[in-house]
Amino acid sequence: MSLLQQAKKPTGGEPPILTIVGSAGTGKTSLAGQFPNTLLVAIEDGTTVFENWDDEVKPDILQKPDTQDIKEFLYALLVELGTTEHGYKTIVFDSITALNIAFEKKVCKDENVAAVADSFGGYFKGYSVIADWHKWFIDLCIRLRDKKNIAIVFLSHLEIEKIKNSPDEASEYAV
Repeated sequence: MSLLQQAKKPTGGEPPILTIVGSAGTGKTSLAGQFPNTLLVAIEDGTTVFENWDDEVKPDILQKPDTQDIKEFLYALLVELGTTEHGYKTIVFDSITALNIAFEKKVCKDENVAAVADSFGGYFKGYSVIADWHKWFIDLCIRLRDKKNIAIVFLSHLEIEKIKNSPDEASEYAV
């Protein structure tokens, strides 16, 4: 029997939780919009890519209200998706890069500081809080996937930032 004759359709399994990473304008949102029965949660404004798409193939788009707290918005959305019938098979979060920025802004606002590093008493403790929020968010997404059999897609920007070790040194590294 040939190798191709041995190929078969997969059985069972969970829908994926995946991250699509790329530079701006490389088609992350367009690709994610082609997944089946998609709800695209626009944490940033990247939805103009769908303007020329036929209405029957456009994903549904939910824009986070500017006035709503990011954590309250995510919690309310994921609870509603997990407790109602809706027909979505894929939830896309565009983008987790913007989500991280929103988390940082929330920490700075709540703590009344200019930088995350100065929050929660300093010593960069604010970053640990933000990491906990990301874990909370991912845990909610996993529970939604497991309960409703929904694929979860995170979009993320690839950015290379050059950082100098100190202003007096010529050496730098990329993160």
